[in-house]
Amino acid sequence: MKTAILCLGILVASSAMAGEGKGDGQNHPCKKIRAACEAAGFTKGGHKSSSKGLWADCIKPTMDNRTPAGVTVAAVDVVACKAKKAAHKEDK
Repeated sequence: MKTAILCLGILVASSAMAGEGKGDGQNHPCKKIRAACEAAGFTKGGHKSSSKGLWADCIKPTMDNRTPAGVTVAAVDVVACKAKKAAHKEDK
């Protein structure tokens, strides 16, 4: 019984360590792109009143390697985001 509890504890601890950082948004490359766009003033629905729509005016162009003015995104994050999206499509 003690061995089973010890194994369960190790399993829970290793699962928690493997999932560290998933909730903070900073380790997910696509969330880094979104954060950079938001920091530059792009907002969801912003395309209705200006050219500052989050998706159409910032995220999509960034993913197409056309980074909008005022947005700084590491190329490695764009590549990683594309890879995550491709892997997500394969899972479906």
